[in-house]
Amino acid sequence: MRIQFALLLLLSFALLLLLSATVLCIPMTLQEKYKKFIKQHVKSKMNAGRCDTVIKRRKIKTMDNLCKETNTFIRSNNSQINAVCENAGEPYGDMTIKLKYKRARRPRCQYRGRRDNRRIVIRCEEGYPVHYHNRVLLRTKR
Repeated sequence: MRIQFALLLLLSFALLLLLSATVLCIPMTLQEKYKKFIKQHVKSKMNAGRCDTVIKRRKIKTMDNLCKETNTFIRSNNSQINAVCENAGEPYGDMTIKLKYKRARRPRCQYRGRRDNRRIVIRCEEGYPVHYHNRVLLRTKR
């Protein structure tokens, strides 16, 4: 009887482990990617004095729950950003935020921001922005 119970317990554990691995392999949907992009990178009225507050409220962190070393906010609204994916717009202007203390751990993340005017490079899927790739400095004419 004990052997059967142990075998049943072992089999249940193996099944649970297999099910957990399957759930972890499910890719994010397009809607989830879009929402994450907006949460992490779009804030129309972002300014350097609000870095800590915005990062904390939006719960922006690394995958392993640490302070994110660098984050960029695009100072535009959602419809302007979406227009980039539809080849109809070029929003620019961003706020790059860097961690003040490299070894900081949550919840003690402190940031400083720097405002720039740059063109943005984003990846789009099916007409929606899903990943912030880069920014390109705009040169002023002399």
